[in-house]
Amino acid sequence: IVLTSFNPAKALKAKREQSNGISFRKILVVVQFSISIILIICTGVAIQQLNFLQNDDIGFKKDHVIMVPVIGTPIAPKYNSFVEEALKYKNIHSITALEEVLGAKYQGANYQFEGMEVSSLFSRLNVRHDFLKTFDIPLAAGRDYSRDVHTDDSLALVVNETLVKGFRWTAEEAIGKKVNLGRYRGQIIGVTKDFSFSSKHEAIAPLVLHLNTNPGAFNLFIKYMAVRIRPENTQESIATSEKIWKETLPDRPFEYFFLDNELTHLYKAESN
Repeated sequence: IVLTSFNPAKALKAKREQSNGISFRKILVVVQFSISIILIICTGVAIQQLNFLQNDDIGFKKDHVIMVPVIGTPIAPKYNSFVEEALKYKNIHSITALEEVLGAKYQGANYQFEGMEVSSLFSRLNVRHDFLKTFDIPLAAGRDYSRDVHTDDSLALVVNETLVKGFRWTAEEAIGKKVNLGRYRGQIIGVTKDFSFSSKHEAIAPLVLHLNTNPGAFNLFIKYMAVRIRPENTQESIATSEKIWKETLPDRPFEYFFLDNELTHLYKAESN
């Protein structure tokens, strides 16, 4: 009776269905596990990349620098007096002004260096005095722009190591090389160590740091003032900067951001 009630076809079908169910579940578990591993790996890589971007040596110090937007403000005729007054306070280390946020953006201009038949486009940042000091950028050779040399803004250039290597000069050999500056014929006076003046995702390119002391530059070529504060008391240093700003420009609000925070946000956006 038991044998006659046994249906081989139905039993085989049930076994196949059970086997298929087990196989499908196994595949699903394997796929889910694989996806989890991939996500963990991707997350780890992203974290490592972000840490690299944030912590790797970029050739300049971004900490304890507040950036004050100044383009279009009436700071131009009062910039030097602002700097002189601010540097009387021990919590203000140094001040400069520049064209773009360092480490994020740059501009370009045509220059004709010694040995070139025609001018060519180079990366450029317009800067004011003490740019290298404020961002702690070392020189490989030569000197920085000096307030004591009144022709520096018209007859002199500071460039980076990558630029001089492109001409197969050593940093020392580059000092004194001639450069056509339009109406004037100047020379290279300083060569900086390379630093990441743009995104960390970009290779360091030849760069010209062009001293621009023209008051009119604050309407177009000088967009930010950079104030390096001493780390002992950040809030006091910011308050000092704001106080002097309000004394200098009482009708203009004091706005600022921290350079390191700005670059951190940039690196995060680029790593996504």
